[in-house]
Amino acid sequence: MLLFRLILVVAFNVSLLGCAWLTTTDPDYVPWNVTPEVGSYVQLNQELTASRGKRIYIQDGEAKPKREINDLEPYCQFYVDRKGAAMREPLVIAEDRFIIKDVFRRKDFAALAATHYASFGDDMDFDPSPSQRTMSTYMEIFSDRQPQVIRLICSRFADPDLDNHVRLDEIKATLGEIVAFVPAG
Repeated sequence: MLLFRLILVVAFNVSLLGCAWLTTTDPDYVPWNVTPEVGSYVQLNQELTASRGKRIYIQDGEAKPKREINDLEPYCQFYVDRKGAAMREPLVIAEDRFIIKDVFRRKDFAALAATHYASFGDDMDFDPSPSQRTMSTYMEIFSDRQPQVIRLICSRFADPDLDNHVRLDEIKATLGEIVAFVPAG
């Protein structure tokens, strides 16, 4: 009986070890088919403008004001480092090629349920769990000609129980002909 238990323990540990070899050990590894690679380029194929602010939003292959963006569908935004009085001036991003310096993903939680429950008073049960989260892929970008354009962010609202970041094919469809990704080299 002891020999049988020993064989089971060894077999179990060997099977676990085999599974470990099939997984990646780098938690930050994201393959190219999911997000653009560091060192590749964002090619902006047309000038983008906004009346003010520091973001230009794109969805369904066209630049749109934030109020016209459907958060449940993939959307992207160019983020420009502007402060003070510049925020009230028109925002223009010229055609250009930006190198991708870094890529990372982020989840931002929104506890919309807390606001809903709190509005009914103290007699309601409070559910602190997030009701939505924004799943975002951040691309830190740079161009010598426009160093103030620092980020391309692609996002969507998602169910908090799912891990559905915007994939590269969805990012490309969202940006349409406005932006192309050019591999490094």
